[in-house]
Amino acid sequence: MKALKNIAAIAAIVIVCVFRYAAAGCRPGTYGSEGDCKICPYNYYCPGDTAQPLQCPPGFTSFDGEAKCVEMNEDELEYRLTRRLFTCSSQPGYICSGSSSVECADGNYCPGANNQYACPLNSYCPKASGTEAIPSGYYSDSGDDDYHICPRGYYCNGGSKVACSSGSYAFEGSTLCTTCPSGSKCPSTTQGPEV
Repeated sequence: MKALKNIAAIAAIVIVCVFRYAAAGCRPGTYGSEGDCKICPYNYYCPGDTAQPLQCPPGFTSFDGEAKCVEMNEDELEYRLTRRLFTCSSQPGYICSGSSSVECADGNYCPGANNQYACPLNSYCPKASGTEAIPSGYYSDSGDDDYHICPRGYYCNGGSKVACSSGSYAFEGSTLCTTCPSGSKCPSTTQGPEV
């Protein structure tokens, strides 16, 4: 009977731990809040349910992205210092800089495996983690991490901004230029027709 109570207690602890991890949204080795997880830095640990990294106690250490600290002895210290000089963990949205992981630069996207690419033309790269299509009526310049509403005198489709030709006009957010109706004049591509 005592063994059965112990098993039930362990199961309850496991359920609480799984729930806490799922609720936080950040996996072990990362910290932050759901949707904004960062890699745990060197000499800190992140069990997966923390808003901030926790510093390893004296005599213990960790690499970037670890969920727990390990006790240091002379051999472990030498191994870890050597490994830290030559390795870095890189997950989507991050790239290695020396032996540390840093967030991908604005206007770039980092799919992981230590690769960084410029955000392609006619797309944008939110949070430097990937590319997304731009909605009609908006455009993006190469390297943007956001998109912009199409200005007057232009039309925007597929992320491109194209100037209207003489005799036509477009208002902000347009997806096409409108030809000036016969019997009226369009003084510029940014104004509607005048009678």
